[in-house]
Amino acid sequence: KKMKRIIIRTIIIIIIISIIIKHIKGEACKTGTEEKKIKLHRANWLGSQVNVEIAKILLEEQLNYCVEVVDRTIPESFEEIGKNEEKEAILEVWVEGRAVLMKEYVEEKKLLVTAGQLGVTGRLGWYIMRDLLETHEELDTYRAYRVAETVELFATNETTPEGQFIGPPESWSSHDETIIKNLVLKLKVKPTDDDQAEQKLMQHAIDYDTKKKPFIMYFWEPHQLFSRYNLARVLLPSYTESCYSDYNQQQQLVDCDYPAELLQKLMNPKAAEDQTLALFLKAFTITTEQQTEMMGKIYFDEQSMENVARQFIEDNKEIWAAWINENQTSINLRAMYITLGILIPLGILVLCMLIILITIMVIIRRHYKQRYAPKSGRFTIVFTDIQNSTMLWDAEPTIMKEVLSIHDRVMRKYIKKYKGYEVKTVGDSFMIAFGHPVQAIKWASETLVLLREANWPTDILRNESCETVVDATGKLVLRGPRVRIGMHYGEPQCKYNRVSGRYDYFGPDVNMASRIEASAYGGTIFISEALKEMVNDWILTQQENLQLRFAGEYQFKGIDEAQSLYQIRRSTDIASTHKKKKNAIFAESKSVRLDDEETPEDMHRSLIHTINEWSYNERQAFICSFFKKLPPEERQSVFNTLTDINRGRLSRSFTHMHSSPQMMLMHNPHIIEEFT
Repeated sequence: KKMKRIIIRTIIIIIIISIIIKHIKGEACKTGTEEKKIKLHRANWLGSQVNVEIAKILLEEQLNYCVEVVDRTIPESFEEIGKNEEKEAILEVWVEGRAVLMKEYVEEKKLLVTAGQLGVTGRLGWYIMRDLLETHEELDTYRAYRVAETVELFATNETTPEGQFIGPPESWSSHDETIIKNLVLKLKVKPTDDDQAEQKLMQHAIDYDTKKKPFIMYFWEPHQLFSRYNLARVLLPSYTESCYSDYNQQQQLVDCDYPAELLQKLMNPKAAEDQTLALFLKAFTITTEQQTEMMGKIYFDEQSMENVARQFIEDNKEIWAAWINENQTSINLRAMYITLGILIPLGILVLCMLIILITIMVIIRRHYKQRYAPKSGRFTIVFTDIQNSTMLWDAEPTIMKEVLSIHDRVMRKYIKKYKGYEVKTVGDSFMIAFGHPVQAIKWASETLVLLREANWPTDILRNESCETVVDATGKLVLRGPRVRIGMHYGEPQCKYNRVSGRYDYFGPDVNMASRIEASAYGGTIFISEALKEMVNDWILTQQENLQLRFAGEYQFKGIDEAQSLYQIRRSTDIASTHKKKKNAIFAESKSVRLDDEETPEDMHRSLIHTINEWSYNERQAFICSFFKKLPPEERQSVFNTLTDINRGRLSRSFTHMHSSPQMMLMHNPHIIEEFT
């Protein structure tokens, strides 16, 4: 309750100060001289709005101008500026589309004066998703759309046998139908509805990530869409002035690309007479990339226009400093007195606010770190550790310090991303809690990939327990310390430790998660039956890159019934393994390779990682073939090795084949014959 009262009072103080500052600033504008007033026209697209926001901040805070922003369409701006006697400017004009207005107001009536190029290149054109070029590299040129097989990618029930071209609304000025007809392309234009046309055009690219529906559409640059989605322009015949002559447009003879143009700035003669203002407006420039990035932050990241503009100003001080004439930067004395008059009381208020805010931040910070900690109900407990870590510390004590540092950094990288809570670490073991089981699976899957690709010390990779293992296609299977992960979904008991300031968990469900982790082996993820039930539908319906497989039944101490465990695997790790020929298992590995001098026991150890990725039938077929090829005097040695594995002396990898090698042979008489 105390904290709520403090927050409410702080908000009230901030609002009062904002109103005071805004009022003082408004009074300064009203009482200021006409020479220090400027009206900026803002169009209804995001690029124009970003330009105006940046210019407004700099004019007000660096040149002490009082700026009024008005929202107008371009035709309205041309007409209004021609009538008014105030200083006015437009910071983004697409000249090619406003040729008639430019001729009337700039060339003939001279009511507007050019302020130079904005620095942004504007372009209309045809666009597709760039990743289509990976499988159809010809799609970036117009000739590809004369081929029936190509346009089938874009065909719909309405356009078949022609491909669908998504055009702008019919009320917009475009030449797409003319270009398609004159270039003899197998495309049919489907105009976009006028209502929210821009959003509907954008949605094709936004939906592509999930629907993977190829499209070709009319669009333009710069646009916020290019800050998040990788679109490629389809190259039409190069633009020429003769191609876009008035006659060709009237007779529908246009057969070339839309023109690219450098966007222009305009101001009225009264603004041009103000040397300081005119120099600033002429010097004001931004790049296409800068504008696209800022639009993306506003549209997709939902940042405020002012924050994005101020961040640009902060990051580009050297650039905008050149826009300001140093001889014209003296501040108006009246404005300075007004500023000094509010600085002292404002300073006292700010000091009080800082004290209050620091108190609030201390309280909030204490609770912020625990925001993802599950407090009650059912959730997922995860345990991890490094397989054979004791042996590694004995063999490489110096290097293991660096290895543990890399390991901890990788393990923590995605915990917050997937809203996990790091409960504690003991040596190389992590205990983590996740409120949602899907988040736990995502974290574990991506973390194993990061561990495999981490920058491990070269010396540790020479150790047998950390060496690099690749499959027959050269794909990386294992690399670095083998981390095993075990998970269980249940209702652990939660307790807050006031001394450490952290939450801890205990109870049977925590013990179960720990035992599952101990049952896994390096580089794998084992989960309980309870967790499998929670994520099975999600994996089957939404995750093409993950698969579940039964890992076997395990008997845990203190639990009467055997527990069914399951393994989570990435499909990309499985695909190449299933393609391997069984007689090429050893020859293609870069780090685990066999030669004629190796013993059957060595051969088995190299087989573990490969055979573990196979299905039951693949393993059975291979073992049958493997025993058949062995010399009789070596078969007993290999059988003994399999028996040792079953006793847990080497690896759990083969325990998924059958309860024992003997059982495997008993249930498959043809293997007995070949073995004997």
